[in-house]
Amino acid sequence: MLRVRIPYPVPDNSMPLIPWEYLEKHLILSSPQPAAIAEKLTACGLETNLITQEKDIYLEFTTLANRILLNCQIKLPSLTNKKNLEKKGIRANIATDNCSEFHCGLIKNVVIRESSPVLKKILATNNIRSINNVVDLANLVMLETGQPFHLIDYDTLPQKNSIEVRQAQKKERMITISGQRLTLSADDIVISSGQKIISLAGVIGAKKNSLTPHAQNILIECGTFSSPSIKSTSSRLALTTKSSQYFEKEVNLTGQAFSSFYYLTSLIQELSGPIYYLNAPFYRSDLTRAEDLIEEILRIYDYNKIPSSLPTWQKVNVKIISYSLISEKEKEDFLPPAKDFYQLLFPKSENHRYYRQSLIPSHNQIINYNLAHGSQDLRLFEIASIYGKTQSEMLSEELLTLSATGKIFNQPFPRVISHLPVSNFPASEKDLSLIFAQDINYNEVIKEIKRAGGEDLCQVSIFDVYQNPALVKEGKKSVSFRLVFQSSTKTLEKLEIEKTVTQITACLIELFRATKRS
Repeated sequence: MLRVRIPYPVPDNSMPLIPWEYLEKHLILSSPQPAAIAEKLTACGLETNLITQEKDIYLEFTTLANRILLNCQIKLPSLTNKKNLEKKGIRANIATDNCSEFHCGLIKNVVIRESSPVLKKILATNNIRSINNVVDLANLVMLETGQPFHLIDYDTLPQKNSIEVRQAQKKERMITISGQRLTLSADDIVISSGQKIISLAGVIGAKKNSLTPHAQNILIECGTFSSPSIKSTSSRLALTTKSSQYFEKEVNLTGQAFSSFYYLTSLIQELSGPIYYLNAPFYRSDLTRAEDLIEEILRIYDYNKIPSSLPTWQKVNVKIISYSLISEKEKEDFLPPAKDFYQLLFPKSENHRYYRQSLIPSHNQIINYNLAHGSQDLRLFEIASIYGKTQSEMLSEELLTLSATGKIFNQPFPRVISHLPVSNFPASEKDLSLIFAQDINYNEVIKEIKRAGGEDLCQVSIFDVYQNPALVKEGKKSVSFRLVFQSSTKTLEKLEIEKTVTQITACLIELFRATKRS
């Protein structure tokens, strides 16, 4: 590695460190060996020491910023990117005397990902935390050139074709990337889009326009701002950043921002890879979107080379929060009788007496409630604690529980499935509640309901089973069915549906000795 002592405002007063494998790309030397470089630097008047530390080689010398090229045979390549960027119609306006130079440019279709190990090593050595590949490149160029940058998610700008550098209005407010709320004064320099501040110039950016992992279009801005103004802003707001340190010490001179800006854009373009522009021939008018081109490429590549995989099922993304207490009935229905439970001495309700030792009773209660109120196809999850009991202490354990509702399809063979067209007429629901014997067979009841309901009855389901002390004493229970009627030839009228429901009720009363619920 090569260590160069230069007057850059590094927080801990250490020197920027650059790995040797990275430096080789920038030094133009016939003999790129550390010892040879140390000898040449010393011959040029830069006394250089060769240091070995932690299996890395360091060359240490002291020089002034931007002076290494003067009267020296060791040349660094120019930072200016000779290929001009395509103009996108973004107009930058400087409306303050505290900014002598300002540049901004848009790079589209950038993929945000993790930085390379080499880049992470450079930043870590200089006490800079790695964020992502694009932000890390901007910090690297800042270390090399002394020019800070600000990266913005272009799609979040309120006015995308106009950027203005101006003085802040008195008591104008902004929220920084770190979440700090600032009240600005007229002495502060800001960069705005429309009337919204996107950054406090030379110090820090606004949170709303910060670069997220999902950003694709990135606006890069940099400039040369007044050192006394940046120093005053940083001191008054008690906000010191690496960017403000560079501007306070005037490391970046006029003209430096221009070359550094194009240097960074070229690095990001190189990182993103080449862009291919495809023109469909005139006789392929069917190629109108990206999916059409992908299909053509896959045909050439050969579909058989693509590995097959099962589609991802719907995610469980509904989180529930249930009570930690359960009832006596839930304790007996879902948990072994041998378990010893903690219970409240004075519960407010008999439904919340015992501390649960499983999340299943709570999920069952929530699912039954939702099904009774018409919610279907539930997919729920919960991360919560259960509470066990020992002789000496109360144990708590956190569990993840998933629950879902649906249908179980039993397809006996050789049953033939026939195609049924979708009805164009609306469906109607009707609820039917009857009292049955305790040992009633639900499947037999549903079978008779479908038979008595005829072909217009397309769906039968149980949505509620109810018992009170009086019914329990008689050995009975109330069962509620939801009937869905739909005709393939007409819209069913209310009287027709009620007539069919009356027939079904009479059939159930006769066959199962059911009674109507009062």
